[in-house]
Amino acid sequence: MKTDAQLGADVATELRWTFGERAPQIGVKVHDGIVALTGTVDDPTQKRAAGGAVERVCGVRAIKNVIGVQSRRQSEWRK
Repeated sequence: MKTDAQLGADVATELRWTFGERAPQIGVKVHDGIVALTGTVDDPTQKRAAGGAVERVCGVRAIKNVIGVQSRRQSEWRK
C-alpha cells in the first residue's frame, strides 16, 4: 500500500503527463488515500482531465475534485 506522500507524487506525475508544459495550477492534497484537487482551470474539460488523471493512479481510494472553472472572460475582466 502506498503512503499519502507516494500517492501525491504519483498524482503530480500523472497530471504533468496529462497536461504537459501547459499544465494549469492544480493543487493536490492526499489524506488516507483520498486525493483532493484544488485550483482553477479555464474550461470544464481540463477539470475532467485532471480527475481522469487521478483515476489512473493505482492506490487512490477516492477523489474530491473541487477545481473551479473560470471562463476566459472572467479572467480577462479581473486583469
